[in-house]
Amino acid sequence: MKATQKRFSARRDLAVCIVVLVVLFGISGYLDLNEKWHVWANAHEEWELDEILTVLGFSTLGFAWFAFRRWRESSRELRERVEIMQDLRAEIATRQKTERSLRESDEMFTRAFHASPALCSISRLDDGAHFDVNDTWMATLGFSHKEAMANSAVELEIWAEAKDRAEFVERIKKERSVRGFETKFRTKDGRLLDFLVAGECLEVGDETRLLVVSNDITKRVEAERALRESEERLRQASQLAKIGYYIWDTLEDRCQYCSKEHARIHGLTPEEYIAQASALDGSFFLTHPDDREMVRDAFMRLRHGERVEIEYRAITPSGEARHVREIAEPVFDETGRVVQEIGTSQDVTDRKQVENQLRQSQKMDALGRLTGGVAHDFNNMLAAIIGNLELLGDYIGGDEQAKRSLDIAFKAAMSAAELTDRLLRFSRQGQVEQAVLNLGDAIVEMRPLLRTTLGETIELNTLLPDDTRNVWADPVQLQSMIVNLAANARDAMPNGGRFTIEAVNADFAGGFPARHPDIAPDSYVVLSIGDTGTGMSPEVKAKIFDPFFTTKEVGKGTGLGMSTVFSFMKQLGGHVEIDTAEGQGTCVKLYLPAADPGTEAATRAKSENAISHGSETILVVEDQADVSETALTLLENLGYRVVSAENGPSALALLEGGRKVDLIFTDTVMPGGMNGLDLAREALKRFPGIKVLRTSGFSEYAQDEDERTGQEIEWIAKPYFQKDLAEKIRQVLDGPRSVRPAAPQSPDVH
Repeated sequence: MKATQKRFSARRDLAVCIVVLVVLFGISGYLDLNEKWHVWANAHEEWELDEILTVLGFSTLGFAWFAFRRWRESSRELRERVEIMQDLRAEIATRQKTERSLRESDEMFTRAFHASPALCSISRLDDGAHFDVNDTWMATLGFSHKEAMANSAVELEIWAEAKDRAEFVERIKKERSVRGFETKFRTKDGRLLDFLVAGECLEVGDETRLLVVSNDITKRVEAERALRESEERLRQASQLAKIGYYIWDTLEDRCQYCSKEHARIHGLTPEEYIAQASALDGSFFLTHPDDREMVRDAFMRLRHGERVEIEYRAITPSGEARHVREIAEPVFDETGRVVQEIGTSQDVTDRKQVENQLRQSQKMDALGRLTGGVAHDFNNMLAAIIGNLELLGDYIGGDEQAKRSLDIAFKAAMSAAELTDRLLRFSRQGQVEQAVLNLGDAIVEMRPLLRTTLGETIELNTLLPDDTRNVWADPVQLQSMIVNLAANARDAMPNGGRFTIEAVNADFAGGFPARHPDIAPDSYVVLSIGDTGTGMSPEVKAKIFDPFFTTKEVGKGTGLGMSTVFSFMKQLGGHVEIDTAEGQGTCVKLYLPAADPGTEAATRAKSENAISHGSETILVVEDQADVSETALTLLENLGYRVVSAENGPSALALLEGGRKVDLIFTDTVMPGGMNGLDLAREALKRFPGIKVLRTSGFSEYAQDEDERTGQEIEWIAKPYFQKDLAEKIRQVLDGPRSVRPAAPQSPDVH
């Protein structure tokens, strides 16, 4: 029994040893030991099992030590293998993650590349051969994917300008990256589009590729171009309209922006204006002192949110005052606070001058109508007075005292007639007998008279070029104007000086200067009459054309001189300007209408013949009895047979009754519903052989034509002298009448 247990225990120990050996040395190690064991066992066959086990038992420590060493070595190797496996596993995981990220990134890039709204392409840097293009690239440029892959950008001629691509590639090579490059691409159908191009170098192996991303900015460029064109048109329009503008920062109280025109109005550059008008108080120094309070009030209202529109006077650095019309509006922030003021400005100085001229013209017209009416009635009275004075001369015989009294009365009547004539000329209703004049000849003839008027202390200079055109003018009135201006110059140069008359041709085919829109475009001769006298103040210059305005002492001037010049020039269809300043003399410029080239200047031949008489029958039509009686007596003394009628209808009734009449001598302004002109036309229509001579205290009806014949109806002005009347009567009766060329007229001639 014990032997059996001993053997079982030995076998158990052997089994444990085998297991331990297998664990420690592995199967291969165990088999090696087993082989050695059999060799040893065969060599000791005589040993019993218990002896063998005993040997094994004694060998346990050795085996244990051996097993421990092998286990420790195996554990270290195992740990190293485990660490290696862990490192390998981590590296594999990292590589897998990297590969997954690369795949995801590549997928994202591919999706972004093809879905991008921008044009994207990948090409070889050197020759531009395409590797890929996106859908937007193909849709915009019109090329297929196959065409893009088969051809480079150069071959497809995508870049409109080859120099742009060369510059782009050069920058890419230097900088490796380019942003914001603007160029034009050409589509397949030839359209040119604007693009903003960005490029990036991509290193793929040993090859450098180029990623190009292009954004179509055609609409933006067109909008910018349209904006620039609009701004340019606005600038040009503003410049043409002379409209300036500015922006004012109300928070900092300073001018932010100022256009050139706004600055020009103030006589400054934009930089100078911004510097001087750095604050609202600073801008007031650019405003006329009398207008500063108005401007300050307007801007205070503006800063409280009101829109303002004002006119004020700006003062330039040279002291010139310019009238400015300004409109400004406030700009609010989100809280309703005024943060800016935007204003426009316009130089309305010329408009103000035109308005002043219009008011002057309206005033002159109103006064002209008043004085014309007075002068007309006065002329009727003078006609009776002068006519009867002439008749008295035939009855007083040798009474010397009566002759002297008559002479005084006649001179007074003549002075009254001259004054009336000046009033009529001032009112533009005086008789203007225009003729073609040569200014050079006319002024040469006037030199003795001018020399006498100016005196010995004043030098007389005339500058009249040979090519000076002939002009339309009344010789008597022109002479009167020049002499009047010479007298004014003499009074302005009490210590002597220089009086100059100069003529120059001037053409205004495109219109008279803007400040005189009432003057028709035409050819003129500018007759400048200047002196080196005391000049005029602005206040005097503003009133110089006012009727009855004079700077002379009481009794030394009527105040009608310059106003008559103004009216006469307007009646001619010309214009008058005055350039003057205190201490710098005065220059009066007369714009005289030029006659057509080749028109000969007229010469006046004074008749020295005796008073003409006749025996024809004359019908005198006059509503004022005293004037009618005087005319009848004058004509009877000339040998004519006379009959009378008080108005047009009664005159026609007399003619219809069969009364034989050779000439109708009729007043123009008459009651009864038919004036003298109507009577003349009706008589010429009913009685073709009759002659007509009209008279009037106005020259409003001085020249008119018969509607049937197209010929002038002759006339004579009141008051008339017996000799003048006799000559005119014979001229009409002895016809045929000559038709004079129509004189150039200003549109506002009455």
